[in-house]
Amino acid sequence: MRTAAIALFMLMLASSLAGCAGESKIYDVRYEVISNCDTVDVTYDNGYGGTSQKTVDTGEKDQNDDWIPWTYSFSTEFTGFTFMYISGQSNCDGDSAAVIVSIYIDDKLAVFGDCDGGYCIATASDMR
Repeated sequence: MRTAAIALFMLMLASSLAGCAGESKIYDVRYEVISNCDTVDVTYDNGYGGTSQKTVDTGEKDQNDDWIPWTYSFSTEFTGFTFMYISGQSNCDGDSAAVIVSIYIDDKLAVFGDCDGGYCIATASDMR
């Protein structure tokens, strides 16, 4: 009887530990770039383990006179080594040029960076 109780306890312990180890959560990551320049050169970690670069359209406003951001989204698990990175360089000169880059995780702002001035570079990064 005692052997059966020990075996049952060990089985319950093993199944509860296996359940904890096997669970994973998928996070939604979104990068945003806002600028008053017509275009911004962006470099970002693309969620597939690589880096992407492109020139994106910015500098447009919506009906509420708010800047319309460029966005890029992907879903991922956080392994402790999941790197997220975005940078944006303004493609206009003058003191009034500005860029804001942001990283959102599950629609919550995780980190942002900004810069002011012609051809400035804003960066934001996070690792989880």
